[in-house]
Amino acid sequence: MKLLGSGVRQTISFNHISDSLLIYPPLEEQFSISKFLNHKCSQIDQAVQIKEHQIELLKERRQILIQQAVTSGLNPDVPMRDSGIEWIGEIPEHWQLRRFKYLFSQSQLPVRSNDGVVTAYRDGQVTLRANRRLAGYTEAILEGGYQGIRKGQLVLNSMDAFEGAIGVSESDGKCTPEYVVCDSLSRNYLPEYFAYLLREMALARYIQVICNAVRQRAVRIRFNNLASRFMVVPPIEEQRAIVAFIMSETEKQDAAVALLEQQISKLKEYKAILINSAVTGKIKVPGVVEPCDEAGRESA
Repeated sequence: MKLLGSGVRQTISFNHISDSLLIYPPLEEQFSISKFLNHKCSQIDQAVQIKEHQIELLKERRQILIQQAVTSGLNPDVPMRDSGIEWIGEIPEHWQLRRFKYLFSQSQLPVRSNDGVVTAYRDGQVTLRANRRLAGYTEAILEGGYQGIRKGQLVLNSMDAFEGAIGVSESDGKCTPEYVVCDSLSRNYLPEYFAYLLREMALARYIQVICNAVRQRAVRIRFNNLASRFMVVPPIEEQRAIVAFIMSETEKQDAAVALLEQQISKLKEYKAILINSAVTGKIKVPGVVEPCDEAGRESA
């Protein structure tokens, strides 16, 4: 088909194929092949749907585990109390509540001459744009006025935070003024833990509420939007344990998802090969006379 098309995008019209020679079996064999493929392809499609559903369930389970870990901790038997924060509900009795401005300050670092652009992606990764594909984030309108960013800082993409573009930077570099870059005010406040907590806030649509945004895409979260908001603060040992737990569970589930995606890819590949083999006579299809059988009957 590619050889028949024309132009850069290789569009194909009826005129391109009208003079092409096609090999086709008798009508009754066409019906047999069609019936065979409908049955087999239906089985394959069903298997793909099951695996896609399993992937969705794994992702949902991961999100539930993260939400429970950052808001309730890892000990299910600990005494609980009302946090007074609507989107969180109850928290462990010994956890503190502190305003964000007492946990983090807004960074104002200069840009260095060799700094690359750092991007916050919706899956929570914050890294040099050169390290990843150019997708999974919103391009900033304002590219001027860059600010410096350093590894280990808490970062929010003001335009994409509501979609989860919140994390801890893996890289030194620079970012646009659309980013909120924060420094921890104490070693007792682990940026990785609060990145997970803020991502949960985003997924609960609470960021949209505190920004007074009517439309989702109109959300622009600034440091001042967060400054006076209460955050739950577990002891530092629990923060570390929660982050380690989430990373471990995420690694396991990412591996399970990758395996399922590989299986889906193989099934789709098998489907394409099956169709090609059936319509070109490379495999035996019930109800279809093979050429050698037909020749044998004619000679008899």
